[in-house]
Amino acid sequence: MLEEIAHIYGGRVLDLGCGTGALLQQVLEEAPGRKLTGLGLSEKMVQKARQRLEGRAELVLGDSEHLPFAVKAFDLVYCNVSFHHYPAPENVLAEVSRAVKKLMQQGLV
Repeated sequence: MLEEIAHIYGGRVLDLGCGTGALLQQVLEEAPGRKLTGLGLSEKMVQKARQRLEGRAELVLGDSEHLPFAVKAFDLVYCNVSFHHYPAPENVLAEVSRAVKKLMQQGLV
């Protein structure tokens, strides 16, 4: 997954359910030019991610069913090991669809 994230087009990336920021840290190491954002529901986990990443990514406390981001705010959104926890995954997918640019429709991917 890391290899795909690091090599896909786009500078603005959202980690949905970022946990402690471990994957965000790896993405930063593989693709340092990216503007990364992590979203987490647990205040304790987001705090751990802040400590780990030391300001190198924006970390937001929030709910994946109600993303606090503008329309088409991200070039790429990924979710690693948290999607199965969402009680209404269709709502999460609708929000992701709203917040991500449609790269495939533009012929960029």
